Amino acid sequence: MSQAKPTSYIGIFKSLETIDDELEITVIESIKKDYDRFHKHDFSRFNDLLLKERGGPICPTCHTSDFTKYGHTKNGIQRYKCRVCNEVFNNASSSLFYASKINLDAWFVFIECILNQTSVKAASMASKISIPSGYYWLNKIFRAVRNYQENIILYGDVYFDETYVPVNESMIKKHKDGTKYRGLSINTVCIAVGKDKTSSFAIICGRARPHKKTIYNICREHISPYATFISDDDNSHSLTIKKMKLKHKIFHSDTEEAYKNLEPIDKYCSRLKRFLKKHAGLRTDNLDDYLNLFAFIDNMKGESHDLYKATKELLAMLISIKSRLKFRDYI
Repeated sequence: MSQAKPTSYIGIFKSLETIDDELEITVIESIKKDYDRFHKHDFSRFNDLLLKERGGPICPTCHTSDFTKYGHTKNGIQRYKCRVCNEVFNNASSSLFYASKINLDAWFVFIECILNQTSVKAASMASKISIPSGYYWLNKIFRAVRNYQENIILYGDVYFDETYVPVNESMIKKHKDGTKYRGLSINTVCIAVGKDKTSSFAIICGRARPHKKTIYNICREHISPYATFISDDDNSHSLTIKKMKLKHKIFHSDTEEAYKNLEPIDKYCSRLKRFLKKHAGLRTDNLDDYLNLFAFIDNMKGESHDLYKATKELLAMLISIKSRLKFRDYI
């Protein structure tokens, strides 16, 4: 019996009424015990965190704080009614957790799995939710880390390189005779990657080989002008070094010296490729979200690999966002 099927656990639990195999009954009852633990309604606990992280509620429709108390939900949570637009809401109505079954234990397990770079399928199984719900939750995480890389600036010794990933099959362009473009063509996405001692970034810089100006525009936003630029001898880096007047160490590609001195950025690229491989079904037009998440994971875990700290930080980010994401909007 597979837990990985994108179906409700309810159907599995109903089979307890008809099966008579003791081992199968034991397994299903164990799954049900975990399921019940993760699906126990704990909105009051979540509501306390909302109030702590975000302060008072706001109207999700007109975004005002002009409201009056309006009874309680069936779970005992305070409701409000907006004096401006008459919207009835509670503290979660303007959060990413709007209209969802809230269970912090399930969320914590799901986030911990994602930050540990498992697949969505594996994270969904661990937190006892369906796979479609897992992708819905992942999109909420994407919303939380959407602007994460905007303020990243690297200092000191900065390692820089580009790595490439193929576009989705549906986006592949072909020659007139029907054959595919080969090599680093328009059918590959170029990702600029940079890393210093404590931080890193991974940002899309177009299709095929990057233009010098594209590399420069990324570097001037994310690399300190007092940094030392360490890279291979790719010609696309020359404009950045010249215009930013950076100190630099350049190593010829595919040499023993390059492998030795560029090891930090090579390992970073390897981690990025492994992460993207775990999410093999990702769409090219969604790649930015995955890169933001990867940068968050790599920077937050750092050398200490403190998964618990990173999980708490991401959960706090999810709670603090005042924005709705409904399941029907996602699908």
